[in-house]
Amino acid sequence: MINKITLKNWKCHFNLPLTFKEGVNFIIGFNGIGKTAVLEAIIFGLIGRVRTKDKKEFINIDSPEGTKVILNFKQNNNQYQITREFNGVSKSKLVGKDIELTTEDSILEFIEKIFNSDKVFLENILYSSEGETYKFLKLNQNQLLNYLEQLIGIGKINDFKNLIKDLKKIFNNKRDDNRKLIETLKKFELKEDIGDKFELEKKREVLKQRLDSIRNEKNRMEHELSDFRKTKDIDFSENYDYNKASSKIKELYEQTTELFSEIGFKQLNLQQLINNINQICNKNKGFIDEIELIESNIQQLKEQKMQNNIKLAERNEIKEIINKLEINFQVDIKVFCPLCKKSLRKDEFIKIHEDNVNEISKLEEEIQNNQETIQKKETNLRSLKNKVKSLEEVLNSLEILSNIDENRLKRIRNSIKEIDKKIELGEQRVMVLRKEQDEKEQKLLDVEQSLREYKAAEKVKDALKYEKKYKESIKGSLICDITINALDEVLENQRNINLNNLIIDIQEIWEAFFPYEERILSIDNKYYPYFKKSSSEIPFTNVSAGEKMILMILIKTLLLRKYTKIPFLILDEPLEHLNLENRINIINYLIDIHKKGLISQLIITTFEESLTRQYVTSEDINIISLPSIKKYKL
Repeated sequence: MINKITLKNWKCHFNLPLTFKEGVNFIIGFNGIGKTAVLEAIIFGLIGRVRTKDKKEFINIDSPEGTKVILNFKQNNNQYQITREFNGVSKSKLVGKDIELTTEDSILEFIEKIFNSDKVFLENILYSSEGETYKFLKLNQNQLLNYLEQLIGIGKINDFKNLIKDLKKIFNNKRDDNRKLIETLKKFELKEDIGDKFELEKKREVLKQRLDSIRNEKNRMEHELSDFRKTKDIDFSENYDYNKASSKIKELYEQTTELFSEIGFKQLNLQQLINNINQICNKNKGFIDEIELIESNIQQLKEQKMQNNIKLAERNEIKEIINKLEINFQVDIKVFCPLCKKSLRKDEFIKIHEDNVNEISKLEEEIQNNQETIQKKETNLRSLKNKVKSLEEVLNSLEILSNIDENRLKRIRNSIKEIDKKIELGEQRVMVLRKEQDEKEQKLLDVEQSLREYKAAEKVKDALKYEKKYKESIKGSLICDITINALDEVLENQRNINLNNLIIDIQEIWEAFFPYEERILSIDNKYYPYFKKSSSEIPFTNVSAGEKMILMILIKTLLLRKYTKIPFLILDEPLEHLNLENRINIINYLIDIHKKGLISQLIITTFEESLTRQYVTSEDINIISLPSIKKYKL
């Protein structure tokens, strides 16, 4: 059994000695107090590692000193002590009667020998993490079988089988690729009328030259057309701007008739607008000044709201602290006050901050009023900005209209007509060139296709080397099939040897522990547990979480007894995710496991302090309450 463990600078523990007894040892304490860290330290002390975690995860970052774990345990009436420490350099030491070991490998070999186990069993079966116990409650049929196989060592064979399956897929993919390539190559045959390869290549070059000539002329014409269009755009721009500006003002007038009324124009009159540009500018400036005033007012309201939010957050923090203090059973507890900036006793803190709690509703109401005022002003601000934007667009359009000369417009229109004629002729020439280009490109494609067929016929002989690769991939796939069949046979034998015996033991011990229960545990030929109740069957997925948890503990207990000499079992939070009735059932079951001799010692973490303390008078229960660790400031 585990006698004692001492942790120095291990995670949240600076210096923590714990003593364990035979029977059920409950490590109790609040969440985050370091219960799981103790269990991880036990496993680390035994085998020098914790699953895949790095040693750096266990170093207390607040301490410059090295991290040390000292584990004392008894096996075969002999006392042993393992010391492991690391701070850049790792050191390990095991001492006992007539033995002293100083390397990690020699210590692990000795541990495996005295417990008749290996490192995998010590990690996977001896220690059940909180995540593992929670996942067990949600397993389906296939996942449960995989879980059992992983525990008894069959999982590695399954992993190897999956690798062989992946390799077979690779062989099959290569075989399919080679077969398709062979079929593609062999379908080409040398045509009698294909002509001389040299003449085809010569014809291809002539076609390419003609195509280049056509493309160059077409590109020249398209460039010339582009220049015509640019000239047209430039000549048309003033006329276009005139039409665009006039249309823009009419559009704005229809959309914002009320705005035009505000600036003194109840009916649209372009000439009157042009004559009164200064009046519109003054109105726009008035809107802008009003926007600046509203924006300043909004900013002040937001700052006031932010200050109120800060006050509210401080008082909410005080309120949360008071709520925690009122449910805390400690009378002389001290907490740090974020407002007073000092530590206060519980009664002082509550008395001082009663008014702050009462002020919360008043602050919330003031924040809400500020928010509503801000929203109204922001709505008004958006309206003013829209007016400013519309007036700016009106001013821009009026500026364009005031600079237009009617005689210039006539000259521009005549010039545009001449350019349109040139563009029309150019587009006709481009269409002819494009048609000629398409014809030449099709002829070139025909010649190149003939050349490809000519060359493809020469490549038929290459199919022979792909036929060789095709046969090699078939052989590789067959070897994978043979290997998979052999692994299936090994897996079946392993299941029959290990799982069948384990299942028989589980059923017998379940009946021994629960002889008068209505539900009888049975396991079918696919290693899937179910419960019989009267004449009906209840599948594993439908039974209670408590029965599932008992089953998991029973499986691990039997594996330890059947395959090892390990006398203890470590469980992290097995009571979590269970209701009160199932938690009580689990505790009673753990006591029975010890009383009936299945296992001599269990070390279990839980935050169920009030529940476990009901068993404080039991000879089989040892309650270890972790000391308070100051991790967070209230």
